Amino acid sequence: MGRRMSALVGVAGVVLAGTQIQAQQVDPGCARSFGAVADACQKTVDLFQLMAPQLATAVTAGNATLGESGTLGGLGHFTIEVRGNVVRGAVPFINTATLATVGAGQTNFKTSTVAIPAAFVDGGVGIFRGFGVGLTHVGGIDALGSAFYAPNYTGHGIAVRPGRGIELGYGARLGIVEETALTPAISATWMERDLPTTRITGVDDNGDSLKVSNLSVKTSAWRAVIGKHFFIVGLAAGVGQDHEKSSTDITASGGILGITTASALASPRQSLTRTNYFGDLSFDPPLLHVIVEVGGVTARQIATYNTYSGVHAGDALLYGSVGVRLKI
Repeated sequence: MGRRMSALVGVAGVVLAGTQIQAQQVDPGCARSFGAVADACQKTVDLFQLMAPQLATAVTAGNATLGESGTLGGLGHFTIEVRGNVVRGAVPFINTATLATVGAGQTNFKTSTVAIPAAFVDGGVGIFRGFGVGLTHVGGIDALGSAFYAPNYTGHGIAVRPGRGIELGYGARLGIVEETALTPAISATWMERDLPTTRITGVDDNGDSLKVSNLSVKTSAWRAVIGKHFFIVGLAAGVGQDHEKSSTDITASGGILGITTASALASPRQSLTRTNYFGDLSFDPPLLHVIVEVGGVTARQIATYNTYSGVHAGDALLYGSVGVRLKI
């Protein structure tokens, strides 16, 4: 049973790529279980706690629109870009763990550095150029949108089923001051991007299953950005905050586990705020632009019942983005 449940916990760990919360003690839901089920439950809770900030950072990244530091210029102007974000993350080697048979036990997992990816199609539409003040404009407004694609996955006893294939995001940009030949643009943005609610199921040869149901990662982010273009090269830098809310339900079923019907084990939740900083470099020939971005989020003190060698749940994270944009 230990090997079977270890494999099922590994299923959740590999696909969760997901979250965090203060939890040095055993989760109350897991504490109500017995034997290996309680240990499997707690290890899955800690995986949820460890991984979600990595996934949330992959969703938010830095600039709401890569390379943009000012508004688009009012009605008739728009931009659309294909964007890929990658977070320098870490995952534990769950499948080598031996489950405790007398309740939740503490394990120090070895970890591996991995890239946590996310891909989007982002867009913006100019709404109002702003009020003319001397050679510039202030108070411009853009509407922003985003689409994230989440595919189904089945293989090796794992089934990942997003509630829908595409999740839409939305936001806005306020132009503090428009760029001129001599002065930079300054703007503020707000953006909300979420992942679709997802169900993850792992089943062994005996029909025992561990399920991560209603997995939800929701993010909102604000940014202050300053930037300037020099011929076909643009520079931008910004700072802001990410607000992340994540939750899930962990259930198990199967005769070998001693559970004859699906039974809720734990429902961990997380709410996290981090400072985000970034820099953009863009190459802006007519119409089609190429942008690269590097940035990071600050550390937070977040504890888990199980531990991870060389990694803490609240560690600072680094990320990078690459995008191709059409701008008119």
